[in-house]
Amino acid sequence: SRPDDYGGMRIVGGVDAQPGAWPWLVSIQVPSKSAHRHSCGGVLVNQHWVLTAAHCFKTMKRSATLWRTGSGHEYLQLLEEEVQIRSIQCYVQHEKYNPRTEAYDLALIELNKPVKYTDFVQPACLPGSTVDISTLHPCYISGWGITQEKSIQTADILQEAKVNQIDLDTCNSSRWYDGAIKNFNLCAGYEEGGIDSCQGDSGGPLMCQDEQSSTYYVIGITSWGQGCANAQKPGVYTNTKYCLDWITRKLGKSSSVKRTHDTDQTRTEASEEEILRYLNSANLTRFDDRDIKPLEALIISEELAYAIKNLTIRQIPWPRWPPASILQNLLTQTTSETPDSF
Repeated sequence: SRPDDYGGMRIVGGVDAQPGAWPWLVSIQVPSKSAHRHSCGGVLVNQHWVLTAAHCFKTMKRSATLWRTGSGHEYLQLLEEEVQIRSIQCYVQHEKYNPRTEAYDLALIELNKPVKYTDFVQPACLPGSTVDISTLHPCYISGWGITQEKSIQTADILQEAKVNQIDLDTCNSSRWYDGAIKNFNLCAGYEEGGIDSCQGDSGGPLMCQDEQSSTYYVIGITSWGQGCANAQKPGVYTNTKYCLDWITRKLGKSSSVKRTHDTDQTRTEASEEEILRYLNSANLTRFDDRDIKPLEALIISEELAYAIKNLTIRQIPWPRWPPASILQNLLTQTTSETPDSF
């Protein structure tokens, strides 16, 4: 059968996640009669944008601006002090998304105002061109979705489960998905089933660790599957590395996807002089030990210059940012009239 026959995604066989374990995970919530209810997961890629699955908006009957996101949740029913609620300003669906086959099942949500980074709210790392995602291990899925296939009740406390990546040849074999898996997909789970994503987990992350750096990369966005946790029917995910150019392009010149350990040699770093010249024209007015508003640095590629906005200094590794001494000289010039902003 075809992917559109398969139904939504849910986490089966998981355990309660520790507070702050997956700080980039976002709950996308739709308005209901009495309050908002969890509908899909999402992944925070910077302070303004959330990556999720396009099919989460298939049945949208009301404006997306009535929907909201929650970052920093552990318990959905409790608005702990760590939770940051934002409205959805707009969403951008992948142009190649096919609601029948779930091809290119990706969308970006723009928040109405930026989130603040804390121990419980942090951006995800997406794999750059030099990251071999097939070598990343272990892998986890996480979400607040349904915990049993025939249930309709979503989990109140965040669930997580360890899964294995499954190569596409195996996943496409006749007893598995029989050719339905494409290059923009990933499969993860177990041949025997038992642990999987399920409905309500759509749009959430498949996260795998680089054991050398201990960095977790979000390599997939939960898309679809046949049933939940069934044998030889693992979860199917949209491959973020395959679609990274689209993600970066849609974020525009605010290309602030966090790319830790990406040493792509096609990109060269801006010189200190170039950064200073750019910052001097950026009308910097406020500064503390974490923020410059607007915070704008310059990265030069072979063809394009990208302005990175709305990030904290700590998110921009040197040499993408000049040393503190250079920053301080600049800030002395730009903040002398606003001492209360420190």
